[in-house]
Amino acid sequence: MGVLVSALAGLIVIAANAGGAWSPIGDVTTTMLWIGGRVTAAGIASGLILPSLVNMIAPLAIVSANMRGRPVVAPDQTARCRGNGKAQFERNLMFGLGLAILVAVPVFKAVTHLPPFIGILFGLAYCGRWATGCTGARTSPCANAW
Repeated sequence: MGVLVSALAGLIVIAANAGGAWSPIGDVTTTMLWIGGRVTAAGIASGLILPSLVNMIAPLAIVSANMRGRPVVAPDQTARCRGNGKAQFERNLMFGLGLAILVAVPVFKAVTHLPPFIGILFGLAYCGRWATGCTGARTSPCANAW
């Protein structure tokens, strides 16, 4: 089981790197070039989407071929969630919100002409607000300020 977990964790890292390679906010150097106006988001995405997909699909095919015939057993989720449908909704909401914030950063930069890190920080604050509201946690001294 340990080898399987290591292989799947490695695929997650490879997929994350491949996903960040074709985005202007996925790499520090590319972000700096984008801020400086030397590259465009559309130019980076169109030029690097195919190599990024190949970078993700090739290791996935190799690991899939090696795993053929091995049973993959999912952990018991009912023990963790205790049948709480709200927890699943909150996970999906946070995932969708985080993805939407990352996708909105180029739009934020184009509309406001501010550096992309400002958009990321704004999105992080917004995501934190939603996380506080979803979980009902009011431990922050600023919780009542929203």
